[in-house]
Amino acid sequence: MQTKIRGIRNGGDGNEVDVKVTRQGDLIGSPHLPKYTLASAAGDLVRVDCTTAVASVTAIPTTTAMLTVWNGDSTKAYAIDQLLAAAWGSDNTGVARFFILACLHPVGMDQPDTQDLTPIKLNADGNYGGNAWCDVGATVVNDGWVAWGEGQDLPAANDDAMPGKVAIAYVDGRMVLPPRAGLSLVVMSDKVAVTVKVGMMWYEVPLDLG
Repeated sequence: MQTKIRGIRNGGDGNEVDVKVTRQGDLIGSPHLPKYTLASAAGDLVRVDCTTAVASVTAIPTTTAMLTVWNGDSTKAYAIDQLLAAAWGSDNTGVARFFILACLHPVGMDQPDTQDLTPIKLNADGNYGGNAWCDVGATVVNDGWVAWGEGQDLPAANDDAMPGKVAIAYVDGRMVLPPRAGLSLVVMSDKVAVTVKVGMMWYEVPLDLG
């Protein structure tokens, strides 16, 4: 049996309109809003950033993270959108390269010991109210560290008074944290004197999304 999909125009005359699909059955849409507008307005897009710069690591870490986000919600998954690392300074001994390493912790991860940071919703209402647990410097299980995104070169002239570049890994939902799963970040560099601040951005979505 064939089914015809129609939609009601929001606002205006409220008339029904036909909804079209591609030959493969995908809905054809032409959004009039920027990509993240609806998620931000609904309070589903969340961000957390470390407030203190720390030294990057010069070898793949084992159990110490710069930032760990743990999903303490029972009804939502966290679809990771971006990982970020801002270089805050170096020792002027030459060009330094840095990049982001992430460690995905499976369901059943213990809640981190401390709640060091409060995330913010990107609709600027000033109240997160969710259940993400954000720990700075946590001791975690080594579930495997993987590089994400492209590295950045920090000019030799950088020092603590002149912050440098930002490395951004566009995850775009390729990592998802179900309840009681977590994600840890560190930044690796060829010079320990490179100091960084890390952050993370994610969507909080219903578990039955799929």
